[in-house]
Amino acid sequence: MKATCLPLLGLLAVLCVSCTGTEIDTSLAKPYQVVDDESLPTSTGRTARAWHIVSDSSNFEEHAQTIAKALLDLHREHGAVVNRVELYPSRALVGSGVKHGHGFYATDGRAGQGFPGADPDYRATWRVFATDRRLTEREIDIAELGMERAPEFPSQDPFSSLAIDADALRLHISEELGLPYEEIVLPNPPMELWLEVID
Repeated sequence: MKATCLPLLGLLAVLCVSCTGTEIDTSLAKPYQVVDDESLPTSTGRTARAWHIVSDSSNFEEHAQTIAKALLDLHREHGAVVNRVELYPSRALVGSGVKHGHGFYATDGRAGQGFPGADPDYRATWRVFATDRRLTEREIDIAELGMERAPEFPSQDPFSSLAIDADALRLHISEELGLPYEEIVLPNPPMELWLEVID
């Protein structure tokens, strides 16, 4: 059922946004908390802000709709032209690569223009990605401990592109959590596109 419903829901969301600009169904959005935010400089003078949020959202629609609601709420509150939100499973993981989704809302339809590396020809008002599940408590424990302990395990290989000794860190986490070494894997759930509105 999910396979047939999700494309239809995504299409309805795109159609809804295309008609009115900001009317997106966020009825499944969960409460969220803003952990931090920052103003982002752009070369075009566009105002831009980014927020990190946490929420108890637990599936694809909840993650995506929570991000969309946060983007709308925070734009209304702060008035930035470009608004970015990243959704994390816990406060301790904010700023890491372990997240439940991310997205932007550019009120002028110019996507990331003015940011380093942005495609100058890409035009979009909305783009939201989310993962299809909530990380398990074990995955969160592994990720949080890895982020906390990583500075204690700098890479010993001067030719390595990694800043940390990943094997030593995994062994430490394995011992501290009492889990087999093979189970110590940094979670990296795949993201799927929920909404894209191209101008």
